[in-house]
Amino acid sequence: MNDNIGPQSASQNVSSSPLFAPILATVLCWVAIRLGFLGLNMLMQERPEFVGEPRGASKVVLVQESPRIVGRKRTDDVSVIKAMQPNSSQIRFNMSGRRDYRGLKTISDMSGQFSGRFTVTNGGNEPMFVLFRCPHPRTDSNDRQSFAAGGLKLQASVPGVQENATNAWLWSGALAEHASATIEISYQAASLKGAVYRIDQQAGIPLNQVQVNFDRQDLSSMNFESGDGAIPDTNPAGWKRENFLGPDFFSASIVESRSLFTSLQQLLEIGPLISLLFLATVVAIILARQGLTAIQVFTISAGYAFYFPLVLYLSSRLSFGLALAIAFVIPGALLVNYARWLLGGRLGVMGGALFLALYQIFPTLAVFAGWKRGMVLLGLGVVTLAVLINLQNKTLRRRAATAAALLALLAQFPFSARGAEVQVILPAELSSRVVTQKVEKTSAILAYEPATYDIRQEATHFRIEARLTFQALRTGEIATPLFAAPVHLQESKLESSETNLAQLVTVSNRLSLFVQQPGKATLSIIYRAPIENHDGKKRAQIPVFIGPAGNARLESPRNDLEVLAGNVWTRTVADKGTVYEIGIAGQETLALEWTDQPGAGRSEVARQIEGGNGLYGIGLTRVQNLTVINSDGSCTHFAECEVPAFQKEEFRLRLPANARLISASINGTEVTAPIVDDRLCRIRLPDRAPNQTGYRLSFRLAYPAVRLGFFGSIELSLPELLQTAGTLEWVVALPDGFDTQVTSSGLETQKAAPDLATFGDYGRVLKGHQQTFLAKTLAPPATINLNLRYRQIVPGMTDLRAE
Repeated sequence: MNDNIGPQSASQNVSSSPLFAPILATVLCWVAIRLGFLGLNMLMQERPEFVGEPRGASKVVLVQESPRIVGRKRTDDVSVIKAMQPNSSQIRFNMSGRRDYRGLKTISDMSGQFSGRFTVTNGGNEPMFVLFRCPHPRTDSNDRQSFAAGGLKLQASVPGVQENATNAWLWSGALAEHASATIEISYQAASLKGAVYRIDQQAGIPLNQVQVNFDRQDLSSMNFESGDGAIPDTNPAGWKRENFLGPDFFSASIVESRSLFTSLQQLLEIGPLISLLFLATVVAIILARQGLTAIQVFTISAGYAFYFPLVLYLSSRLSFGLALAIAFVIPGALLVNYARWLLGGRLGVMGGALFLALYQIFPTLAVFAGWKRGMVLLGLGVVTLAVLINLQNKTLRRRAATAAALLALLAQFPFSARGAEVQVILPAELSSRVVTQKVEKTSAILAYEPATYDIRQEATHFRIEARLTFQALRTGEIATPLFAAPVHLQESKLESSETNLAQLVTVSNRLSLFVQQPGKATLSIIYRAPIENHDGKKRAQIPVFIGPAGNARLESPRNDLEVLAGNVWTRTVADKGTVYEIGIAGQETLALEWTDQPGAGRSEVARQIEGGNGLYGIGLTRVQNLTVINSDGSCTHFAECEVPAFQKEEFRLRLPANARLISASINGTEVTAPIVDDRLCRIRLPDRAPNQTGYRLSFRLAYPAVRLGFFGSIELSLPELLQTAGTLEWVVALPDGFDTQVTSSGLETQKAAPDLATFGDYGRVLKGHQQTFLAKTLAPPATINLNLRYRQIVPGMTDLRAE
């Protein structure tokens, strides 16, 4: 009928409606209130009077995994490895609580000691080797990183070998038949929110007994759980299981008590929804009775929203009860007076006080009483819905359009029982102004005695034996650097009457000393310094200890060494070269330099050796040795000697103690009855043939059996040569799956692959295996011993290399 009515006229009718202005004002006010709540949340996270926990606060949960144990009988092959379980495992946590009050928030954590006692028994009728692996403590994060614990200790009741791998302790020893060993582990941990002892699956082998005790102080409320469920909260708390299969666990965590900060933060989270319910209810009630302008809506919204920042601010200054009363009275009196002016005296006063109590006092007290956010919003939502339905029934006949518009408005803002999460990105210029308090760490105070250095020049490097005695007057939180430059460390030893007085650590590629308690100790280290080319000369820079003065004794075949950094006190010519006495003070390195020219700087002894004609004076051209340790423990030694033709009629060789000669041959022909008298083997050489340049002697010896454990050391000796050897080589081969490290020997470790073709089938078989290759040029007649450390790589146990 009316064709002129279009979208433009409909929009004009909506904007001219008396409901448009108050509804739009209500929406804008609620948006502004919501933004205000976001600002209050930011304020609570940044202001010192509110925030309790710093941004880098620890939320660490300590996780300690159960150990793994394997064993092997002493007479078994090295590949026969069986999993074992401890007879008993006694775990104890001794924790003390700590409360740190910052503003309205309380930080609760715990610190203390973890200790584990594990008993291992050999129930067999013969001795056995045992390997014990206990993982380092770590955090509960997915990266499985090690936890920074202090005072790590591993003690065993029987002698054994310990190693500290990257992520675990390793201990290995031998148990006699029907004997037991007790292994104890302990360490200190701090700033913990919880602790877990986890028992992994142990290859289907049942665990005999596991007992966990948790002793605590100043920790009122904790939550204890296991694989079977919750554990009663007692002090001490205990958990015990017998004859069961893994996996299982025991966990203890701090139960955070409600604090003023937490309650206020929860109130701010649900504040926007409570404000929406309040504005919807108040606007609907007033519009049902009379008109409402935008200014009136702004006034009601401002008076109501002023309650939340006021109660937040007053709670940080006064007690909560007084803060709640003041925050309610001040904006409440203004709103009640305004409601009396809008709706009349009796209805305005009673209705205003009732609504403020419902939408301010009730949610505040409910939150502080521990109500869930959903319960608070549900209670207020029921009140709002009841008011809207009642008003709708009264005004539907008169003002149907108003009710429909209001319901449409409410439909755009669904109720939610959960506050939204807000991410705030600060500009770079603001984030750079955040000031964090720096805690300075103290360093140890050490008193040094003069250091001593025993330096010997080799072909490609200098070998230094340094010794330093110090007195720790005060411990420190940071390590004390010993050298100003990286050091090629070979061996180290710290001697002290105190237990765990100090430890050698590496900080930023520098060898340092971490002092744990006062006392006196002596540090002995062996390291190397390479020889380098510098401007056509040879130069060596030997790192020395920072701080203490020292005296160095340098032995060199050269008499023209120039000391660039240091003071030469004396220069003495000895039989094997020149001995320098050098003083060191206030320097970081001992710099040496010389000119490398043929014959220049050689000592008289070196010139006499080089001046010989051919192999004059060398009784043996080359000696090759091969020691094979088999997987069953048997040990066989092979020796190949190249003897010059001018050798005397008899060749003599002294066998090592307890060694037995199996066979001997000359130029491939076996000697029928070699003479062995008091370990001295004598072999008569055949007549020299025309154009013959030498003899080749081959020996095969049976060494005493070597029982290889999981960790240990071996001491071997070469057959003693009674003549100088031009080149002496020694190859030691252990079974597959063993790593070796030379502790001490009279030979130099070689990195090149050895020539094993001389040893026939043995050489071909061992060619692809790992060997230890040692050699020396111009080896004088003397007893040569080798001390070798070894470790067996057991899958899942020692697959991590030691640090």
